[in-house]
Amino acid sequence: PTMVTFEPADNAQLKQALPQIIDHYGPVYIRMFRKDTPDIFDDENYKFDLFKADKIYEGKDVTVFASGIMVKRAMDAAEILKEEGINVEVINIHTIKPIDTEAVVDSLKKTRCAVVAENHNIIGGLFSAVAEVAAQNCPDCSSRNKGRFRRGGQASGAFGKVRNDRKGHSRSGKKSCFNEIKGIHQ
Repeated sequence: PTMVTFEPADNAQLKQALPQIIDHYGPVYIRMFRKDTPDIFDDENYKFDLFKADKIYEGKDVTVFASGIMVKRAMDAAEILKEEGINVEVINIHTIKPIDTEAVVDSLKKTRCAVVAENHNIIGGLFSAVAEVAAQNCPDCSSRNKGRFRRGGQASGAFGKVRNDRKGHSRSGKKSCFNEIKGIHQ
């Protein structure tokens, strides 16, 4: 029950996380990426906190809660939606357990609509954590699960097949916004 679950978005985040993980009293599970990831954070200006989510983009229309390699994809989707007039908030939830409840609740209360982007089974992952926070702290939010599973193999091909690529996330976010869906959606 006291296990911390951490998934870095890039090398700079991992580099800053390791000293905090070493100093943390208790077990920490680190989910690692297989290959190099795009740089998201500037190592000199970024200040990491193991238990605080990173707000990458401020938004007002929809929130994308993302972890690990999906953070960059969420950022790409936000850029596509920005061109279409949709203002996306992107939150990097690097520590899934314990989740930064304050960051999730604050964003949900602001945007009233969310997409969860994760490289994981939705059961016991980021979606489950966000849905639990919403159920406990945002009683007027509903939850709908449209989880899709991908097969192993080359990431670029597998992600595209289940719309975990940047265009898939932008379509999902756009659909949520245009239909004025309330709650949490994947």
